[in-house]
Amino acid sequence: MKCTFSTTLWKWPSAVMPWYFVSVPKEYYSAIREKYGKGLKRVKITVGKSTWETSLLPHSASGTYLVALKASIRKAEGLFEGDNLTAFVELL
Repeated sequence: MKCTFSTTLWKWPSAVMPWYFVSVPKEYYSAIREKYGKGLKRVKITVGKSTWETSLLPHSASGTYLVALKASIRKAEGLFEGDNLTAFVELL
């Protein structure tokens, strides 16, 4: 399964855990869960010119999946909290 979506980079609201995430649009949640089941999902993601493998993290409070963007990706792509980006995701 492959999907492309636009989203906004946001920071986890904690001083202890300075992670940055994007949220997968809710319309993909049901399709992914139905086809691949519960839990983490291995994916290949491309943002700008950066491509890497990671996991979709289920987030029950928001009813969707989250993708963490590590500092090296944010730096390479010039991304900051609140920036909009397009993500290309392929479930592995």
